[in-house]
Amino acid sequence: MTWWLDPAPDWSDGEPRRALELLAHAYDERPAIEAIARAADLAWRAPAAEATAPETWRDVLTAAARAGMLNNLLTTVLADRSVAVFHHLLRELLGAGRLESLDEPPDGLQAVTDPRGGLRDPREIERVLADARRRTALIEVDGVPSGTGFLIGRDLIMTAAHVVGRTCPPSLTQQVTAVFDRYAGSTAPVDSGVRVAAVQWLAGRPPTQAEREGRYDDFAAAPGFLDYAIYRLARAIGDDAADDPLGRPRGFYVVSDTTYDFVTGGELTIHQHPLGEAQAMTKVRGAFLVNDRRTRVRYHGNTLPGSSGSACVDERGRLVALHHFAAQKRNQGVPIRAIALDLIAQGHAALLVAPPAAPVAPGAAAAVAARPVRPTPFSTLAFGPKPFVNRENLRAQIEGMFGGSGRVLVIEGATGVGKSYSYQLLTHLAAEHPRCRELQALASRGIRTHELDLDGYASAPTEGLCQTLISDILLRLGVVAPNQDRNAQAAHSFAELTRWLPTQLHAGGVLHWLFIDNLDRFALERDGVKDLIAGLSNMIEKDYSIPLRLVLVVGDKRAQLQKELARWAKRDTVESLSRAEAERWLRNSLAARGITVTDATLRERIARFHPGTPAPSAETLAIELADVLDELARAAP
Repeated sequence: MTWWLDPAPDWSDGEPRRALELLAHAYDERPAIEAIARAADLAWRAPAAEATAPETWRDVLTAAARAGMLNNLLTTVLADRSVAVFHHLLRELLGAGRLESLDEPPDGLQAVTDPRGGLRDPREIERVLADARRRTALIEVDGVPSGTGFLIGRDLIMTAAHVVGRTCPPSLTQQVTAVFDRYAGSTAPVDSGVRVAAVQWLAGRPPTQAEREGRYDDFAAAPGFLDYAIYRLARAIGDDAADDPLGRPRGFYVVSDTTYDFVTGGELTIHQHPLGEAQAMTKVRGAFLVNDRRTRVRYHGNTLPGSSGSACVDERGRLVALHHFAAQKRNQGVPIRAIALDLIAQGHAALLVAPPAAPVAPGAAAAVAARPVRPTPFSTLAFGPKPFVNRENLRAQIEGMFGGSGRVLVIEGATGVGKSYSYQLLTHLAAEHPRCRELQALASRGIRTHELDLDGYASAPTEGLCQTLISDILLRLGVVAPNQDRNAQAAHSFAELTRWLPTQLHAGGVLHWLFIDNLDRFALERDGVKDLIAGLSNMIEKDYSIPLRLVLVVGDKRAQLQKELARWAKRDTVESLSRAEAERWLRNSLAARGITVTDATLRERIARFHPGTPAPSAETLAIELADVLDELARAAP
């Protein structure tokens, strides 16, 4: 029997072993392995955190063979042009039992060895590159080069949100300028190019907190953190034709909600202004990795600071992603479809077709008049009348944990900075579930939240403490242990617990969130309590299908406790809220009510109760913000 038709190949010997080693070299990162497995319609089961690429591939190949899907998996690999360099080696291993694949050339001399590549008209290639060159601009903020942008309308430009500021919307007092046609070889580079003022911020979303901090560990960005900004320009430079020998206008890219397949789509082109210098171009190649939410894509290419905000364009000249981040030898972008869907959800669908607009005089937008953003359950501004300010990273981490982005979250922070709001966000999501389709899609049978405050067990007897905690956890989860002996040793009880608890939770189907508070104030060595919590963490991290999420509040002892309890957990750090964050919340809350006030009015009101440093407590700030919001709402015409 041909080895790739065998339901149980020996992956330690012969051609199967060489195939496994080849695949482990072609796809040497877990996200890449997961992406190709899912593309082949295989059920993905997350490997152990310490698993190597060969070990992960052995599990994937074994599962594929048992399911009769190995043929399909290998065909999918041969269709992935990002690893084309390995294709001839894989074909040799397939031997006489060659798979039927579009990558297989017909007999004869002038063979078509890559049907997806096609035979392209060189004039089309020239047009694609010329369009990218003419539609790309250097972005300056208050005269300082900050990034790159590109035209998405006759007078509309898109860039990354972090290019124009740390807040979204950005400051309305800063001057943003797009500089087109800045190329190398100019006698006066600083003065070269066509400068057009950006006069009105129209829409945008911030990056994640991890991306702001330059960390590469957050690939599961929620839809509310797409890191883009759109401005209206002072004139319709997209109509300009003077710089083209054939008299063609610059034109603009279309922001489309059409799905783009990065895995099979081929190379992309990025025109950019690295380090604020003259325009440069690079080719972007795979392996392309797209996260589960399709809000981020990773790839290889040459970019530098200043490249953020560039357009990623395919070989046909279609805009497919916004480049915004690079770290650890990988680049990252935001799929343009995710941005298009977000614009539609916010009521900005007109920006996708870019209608003509009259020029706006610089400085005309002196008041806060941004169109209100339609809130999602994760982007809520308040729990009833109680303000919920900032916590962007928490929102993103919680939303990610509904999908494939981790199962345990560790929250750190000093007393009084608002850690209790974390649990309120969970209860808000549970309350919204019955009337929210988005949450129903993420947890079809419901959401239940459970708080376990260890302060309540501080005076409990040490003997039997772990068993008491197990019983209380089961009570909160709504399951009953079979023949549970309250006098059994904690270790024995927990071993029994891990055997049957997943089955009980699966049977119910409800997504449970267990919130364990005040771990830093509790003597975790008492009666094996630390082992209990670490065991729960390991149980759900090893099996992502268990409908249980764990949130651990560790105060200011994160480094010690996270290592001991949940090494691979997501992190959220709670800090005092800055004056800028309070101002942004007030601005967004007013916009949601359709109320417009000036920047000066906002800042004057905020300064009354937020001196800057030290910041007021989270509870005090919430009360003051609610009062100011009501005051401004009553004063509005």
